[in-house]
Amino acid sequence: MEKTFYSTSEVADLFGVSRVTIYRWVKGGKIQSFGLGKNLKIPLFEIKRLLQDFGISDLSYDDLNGFLENHSIGEIIQEMGKEGKHDP
Repeated sequence: MEKTFYSTSEVADLFGVSRVTIYRWVKGGKIQSFGLGKNLKIPLFEIKRLLQDFGISDLSYDDLNGFLENHSIGEIIQEMGKEGKHDP
């Protein structure tokens, strides 16, 4: 079954940032979330949009779900930076 929402902890782990950073992104309008207080959920389409901001845009939603099960986006972004594909 395809996962469509991720917790703030999961998104923080994926991007290699803290949960506080995720809450700041939500409060600042950088990402959209659903829920209240500490029970925020981040939709998959927002994760995909954030990836596009980092230059990763060619993943389908099915591919993205599979990718998220096995990888940290933060690690991938760091690798891209090392290869000169993205300036942090």
